[in-house]
Amino acid sequence: MLKTTRLIGGEKRIPFETVESVEETLIPWGVRLFGASSHGGYYQIPGLGRAFLAITNFNDGLLIKTRQGNFIITPKDRAGFKKAMETKVCP
Repeated sequence: MLKTTRLIGGEKRIPFETVESVEETLIPWGVRLFGASSHGGYYQIPGLGRAFLAITNFNDGLLIKTRQGNFIITPKDRAGFKKAMETKVCP
């Protein structure tokens, strides 16, 4: 299970079994709907819809699509994190 801190718009938990895909993405422009900073919270993203962002930079994002919604994160090691996620959700 992945989880985010409460400081960026509420704690979010993503059970591995709900993950449908993990894709590299650019950090998109969007309209903030709710959140505590410009780096976290709910955004309306053109072409994607509503997504929860938990980011620390604008360079190396991962889009995690789940049955519960879309999440965009910026892990420290994007390639390693993506590979680990794919191993967990697609054994």
